Amino acid sequence: MDNLGRLLLKSAAQFADAPALIDARGSLSYRELAAAGSAVAQALRANGLAPDEPVLVPVANEARDLAALAGVWLAGGVAVPVVRHALRASPRLETGRRRSARCSREQRSSCSHRARPGGRKGWC
Repeated sequence: MDNLGRLLLKSAAQFADAPALIDARGSLSYRELAAAGSAVAQALRANGLAPDEPVLVPVANEARDLAALAGVWLAGGVAVPVVRHALRASPRLETGRRRSARCSREQRSSCSHRARPGGRKGWC
């Protein structure tokens, strides 16, 4: 059965250069969105994400949030959207372990991300 991440990859193959997301920061093609999601998935798997493991995904109602969600789905995790400021206020879950989907500097640049004020890394 296809999950949303795999459906995104199918759409990227079919509509590669068509705009997938457009917001005030710019746009992402299906190819760019799939590449960003795949990079997040690879990072999560490299860090030992188990199948169906919940992953906190910081969101702020921006188009770029979908890249992190797609990455979790592609990695086989369960995306748990959390408002960005709420995630920063909560240093850990009850288990004492917190996974979150974050983009590296390279992933952010491919998604047209910019560092937040103060030079802190942005979330994807």
